[in-house]
Amino acid sequence: MGLRLDDKWVWDFWFARAGEEHHVFYLQAPRALGDPDLRHRHATVGHAVSTDLTHWRVLPDALHPGEPGAWDDVAIWTGSVLAHEGRWYMLYTGTGNADEGLVQRIGLAVSDDLVSWSKHPANPVIEADARWYETLDRSRWRDQSWRDPWLFTTAQDDYVHVYITARTPAGEPDGAGVVAHARSRDLVSWEVGPPVTDGGEFAQVEVPQLVALNGGYSLLISCLEEDHSRRRRARPEVIPRSGTYIFSGPSEFGPFSAGPGPLVLDDHGTQTLYAGKLVEVAPGELRFMAFRGDGAEGFAGELTDPLPVSLLPEHGLAVQDAQRSRAPVKVEIAPEIRDLIEWGTQVSERYGELPLERLRVELAREHDQEMRRLGMRLEAGVSFADHTLAVPGGEIRVRLFVPDSQGPHPLFLHLHGGGFVFGSIDSVVNDAKCSRIARRARCAVATVDYRLAPEARFPTAAEDCYAALEFLASEAPRLGLDVARMAVGGESAGGNLAAVVAMMARDRRGPKLVAQLLEVPVTDISSSGADYPSVAQFAAGYGLDATDMDTYSEQYLGAGGDGGDPYASPLLAQDLSGLPAAHVLTAEFDVLRDSGELYARRLLAAGVSVSATRMLGHTHGSAVLWPVWEPAERWMRTVEGALRTVLHPHERTRREHGIA
Repeated sequence: MGLRLDDKWVWDFWFARAGEEHHVFYLQAPRALGDPDLRHRHATVGHAVSTDLTHWRVLPDALHPGEPGAWDDVAIWTGSVLAHEGRWYMLYTGTGNADEGLVQRIGLAVSDDLVSWSKHPANPVIEADARWYETLDRSRWRDQSWRDPWLFTTAQDDYVHVYITARTPAGEPDGAGVVAHARSRDLVSWEVGPPVTDGGEFAQVEVPQLVALNGGYSLLISCLEEDHSRRRRARPEVIPRSGTYIFSGPSEFGPFSAGPGPLVLDDHGTQTLYAGKLVEVAPGELRFMAFRGDGAEGFAGELTDPLPVSLLPEHGLAVQDAQRSRAPVKVEIAPEIRDLIEWGTQVSERYGELPLERLRVELAREHDQEMRRLGMRLEAGVSFADHTLAVPGGEIRVRLFVPDSQGPHPLFLHLHGGGFVFGSIDSVVNDAKCSRIARRARCAVATVDYRLAPEARFPTAAEDCYAALEFLASEAPRLGLDVARMAVGGESAGGNLAAVVAMMARDRRGPKLVAQLLEVPVTDISSSGADYPSVAQFAAGYGLDATDMDTYSEQYLGAGGDGGDPYASPLLAQDLSGLPAAHVLTAEFDVLRDSGELYARRLLAAGVSVSATRMLGHTHGSAVLWPVWEPAERWMRTVEGALRTVLHPHERTRREHGIA
């Protein structure tokens, strides 16, 4: 449960380490206020101690607002603690009635034992410097942001340094949030300097923490969803959510640049995890803690237990919230999706006892019939032909859809889904989707009848798909294809195979791909593939059950199969650099959502150009409803637009230069 007080909300916090004890200082306010928004003007600093970051002993409060008329007589806000020359020093944020609580300043408190604190008579010791930072200007922002000091020292000099969240007076107000820097030799007299982050990303940022990670430095920053700037939201790889973000930089003093998405997202049925901090529990062993904020049951106002942290190869972090992983959720889904899921359940129950070979036939027949009933059909203006390709141990078919226009055509290699066990290029939905993309994205579309598990185990399907790519590239002149404009993609298991084909092409110096389009991709079928929060949250009733995914993985890998092989689980690859630009679409209510989004972030961290979109309201497989449900039609238009952009770059260039 973490640190929870029955009578008080707990939120922003900071640590100090004394021997084996972790001291945590935190903002608190009475739950009796009723409205959590009132807590900010009633905040005091609480104090607790623990040896394991899980079981806490509450100590006397550390700080309270000043007496009436004092500079900090409204509230005390976030700070940090530093041991310096035999004493403990705390910088903290204060607001006063003289400024109607609208101007934030930094004060200093001193302690000999971390329990009894005395405010320094020189307070406030740091104020915003108008040369670099916005002072109170109600036309630009609701208050003067100058808060959340983070103290640190460095081997480079003998100063004590502090980072403070602030706003710059330059640029658009919705992107003015920056991190300020100041330094001092005595913690009383401070020299304020320019910011260590650029503006433009956030309206405001909060609660920074500087940490050394993977040979570089990272600045943890928190931001609310509504405080992402318009410029930031326009970047396709950004996930604009409330949470803790990681900024990376080459040294303690930056410059720091923002990452695309938070370490922990706010998810349906759970509280937002905010104001996150990393804490070292043993040499080199980190844990992540945050406070639980707004959620389905209101403001939780409690600290999490320490959460495991994984260091990613590209100077990144992945944080797992164990409590959320165990929390199934119930959400309302569109009636069109509900009807599709109920139909699928009935069909599965009707034929579930059949042998696999017969089951494939019956399910395919039922699925084709239902898709025709929904109005799915081949797109006009497109022709197709099958090609047979010999592969080790057999042969496969490659179906090529070509638009009725002059070639050579760019190529999109589309790989169907079905859990590696089901699916065919002969299905109604595969024909309809490929022909639609061919016409509307103005490209040839090839689709591969790769061999299925369990008859053909890993890596047969991936090798079949790569063989098809090589065949299409080698036969491009005869088939009317442009090898300079080739992309690969697929949905679900097909998204896995598409990601793997892109890796194979890189590793084997094969055909050059300009993009990979991954729809609800399977990216981790290892033993840890069930550990992502979305697996438990949407484990049953959302189109792809977690138990079905387990079965598909077992069928594909076989006994003793290595799910950690990057050609089986691309998310686990150590090196993702040098891969083609990626467009990743995940569904909001899908067991595969979190692993797919993590793959997108890992690609981005590896230097790959990434567009990542969470398709709201969707479940796994709901995109097939495009004839009858507008959000599914938007999904298809997103796919087609992404392909037009990467396969017809000359048209984008002409538009950018105003050429019709």
